[in-house]
Amino acid sequence: MSKRRYLELVVKWAISISLKANTVIVRRMFEAINGQNLASLDELMAPDFVLHMPAEQARGWEANRKVIEDEIKAFPDLHVAIEDIVAEEDKVCVRLKETATHTGESWTSTYWQ
Repeated sequence: MSKRRYLELVVKWAISISLKANTVIVRRMFEAINGQNLASLDELMAPDFVLHMPAEQARGWEANRKVIEDEIKAFPDLHVAIEDIVAEEDKVCVRLKETATHTGESWTSTYWQ
């Protein structure tokens, strides 16, 4: 095997490991949300984490933590199921199904204002 081919295989392997690691982090994030364990989210999420939503984007982990806290307060039985997950480079995209009952506080996150 040529050195070039060997390096190509090593790079492909490294990329596949990185993609897998990123999807594991995203899965753990939704497990933490389902368990309402925001402390473990603080350990998982990078300070510059961006949550892309249809309306707009919340930038930074602190802003996103507030969005998640507000959603859990408004929907105490919130459950998020990952229907599809796709990773490429440093991005992970998920198609989710959320089930919840609005029994908590009014959902007034600054994210939506």
